[in-house]
Amino acid sequence: MDFGPEPSATAFSPIAPNASQLPYEVRASLGSKISVFVLLALTLAAAVLGAAAVARQPATLATGAALLFVVLLLAMAAVCGLVVWLGRGPALVLYPDRVEKRELWGVRSLSRREIEGVTKVHQSRNGAWFEIVAKPGAGDGMHLDAAMRGDPVVEAWLSGAPDPATHAKARDHAQVLADLRYGGSAEERERRLKQARLLAIVFSAVCTLLALWLGLFASLDPSALAFAVLTAATALAMAAGSRGLIVWDGRARARPGVVLGLLPALAVSVKALVSVHMLTVGPLIWGGVGLGVAVAAFVAQQPSRHGMRLSHAALAGLLGGLIAYGGGVALDVGLDAARPQSFTTTVTGMEVLRGRSNTYRLHLAPWGPDGAQRADVSRSFYAGVTVGAAICPARHPGALGLAWYQLAPC
Repeated sequence: MDFGPEPSATAFSPIAPNASQLPYEVRASLGSKISVFVLLALTLAAAVLGAAAVARQPATLATGAALLFVVLLLAMAAVCGLVVWLGRGPALVLYPDRVEKRELWGVRSLSRREIEGVTKVHQSRNGAWFEIVAKPGAGDGMHLDAAMRGDPVVEAWLSGAPDPATHAKARDHAQVLADLRYGGSAEERERRLKQARLLAIVFSAVCTLLALWLGLFASLDPSALAFAVLTAATALAMAAGSRGLIVWDGRARARPGVVLGLLPALAVSVKALVSVHMLTVGPLIWGGVGLGVAVAAFVAQQPSRHGMRLSHAALAGLLGGLIAYGGGVALDVGLDAARPQSFTTTVTGMEVLRGRSNTYRLHLAPWGPDGAQRADVSRSFYAGVTVGAAICPARHPGALGLAWYQLAPC
C-alpha cells in the first residue's frame, strides 16, 4: 500500500541559498517594541501602587504576601527593561551557515546543520510566532516573531526547511505500519490505527462534555470526584493497554492521544479552587508547589520537539500545581460528611474588584476560631446583602482536616 512519500529532512542545505545577501540583520517589529514598553510601564505602575498600598497597611501575613508580589512585579519590570535595552540592537542576524539570536543572557547561535526544520506560523494571545527547531542534542530552538517571515531575505534563508511536525507524523505513521504487533499486514495495521483514532476521538469528546458538566453544573461530591478519577484512569489504561498504538500526547504523532482524559480532573480542581471558601490553605499551597516543581523538573528533562522545553515545563508545572491544590480542595470538601458548626456575623463593607471578570467581595466582622474577615461571593449573593446585614457562615472541618466554610443569609 502506498502512503505517499515521507517528507525529506535533507532539503535544508548547510549553506543558505541567498549567501550573497548575508550577513543580514533583522530588528524587532514596531509592534513588539510597543508591547514591551507598555508592559514595562504597567508593571512599574502596578509595583508603585502596590508599594504605596503596603506602606499604608499594618504588618500582617497578607501584607507580607503583598510585598512579595510587589517584589515580583519589580523583577518583571527589570526583565522588561532589559528587553527594551537589548532591543536597540538586531533581534536576529543571519549568516550563510548559521543564525544568531539576541537573548536576555547573551547571543544564541544555531548552525544550519543543527536545524531540524521550521514550524508553521502559530497564533496565540501574545501574537503570531514560529519556531526554528533544533535537532536532538543541539539544544533548544528559536522562538521568533511571525512578522520576520514577511522579510524576503529571512524567507529565502529558511527556504527548504521541512515542517518537523509533518515529518514526525509521517515517520510515526510509517513505524506503525511496520510494527508486527498491530497486525499481519500493512492494511490490517492501518485499519487498527483508524480504529484507535476513532476510539480516542470519542473518548476525548466524552471527557470534554463531562468536564463542562462537572465545571458548570455538578456539585463537589463523591460522584464528581469518581468521574474525574475514572476518566484519568481510563486514559492511562488505554495508553498502557494498546501496546503503543494509543499514546498520552498525540501531538505531531500519527497515533492518537488521550491527554484530554485529564480534563474532568482539571475541571473539578478549578471549580473547587474558585467556589470553595477555605480557612486552612497551608498544606494545599505546599502540596501544589511541591507537585508543580516536580512536574516542571520532569518535563524540563524531556526532549522538546519544538525547542520550547522550559516553556512547556513551566506550563506543565502550573497545571500540576493547580490540579494538586484544587484536587486537594475537592477531596476535602467532596468527602466531608461531618456536621458543620454555625456562626453569625455581619457585613462591614462591600467592594467589586473589576478586571476581566469582576470579583464580588464582602468584608465581615471576625467570626469563628479562624477570625475570617472577608469572602468572595457570587454576583447574586452580593446583590442580596447590604452593609450591616447579618449572614451565617457554616464552618466545616474538612475530610482532610482542612477547614472550609459556606455563607448563607440568616
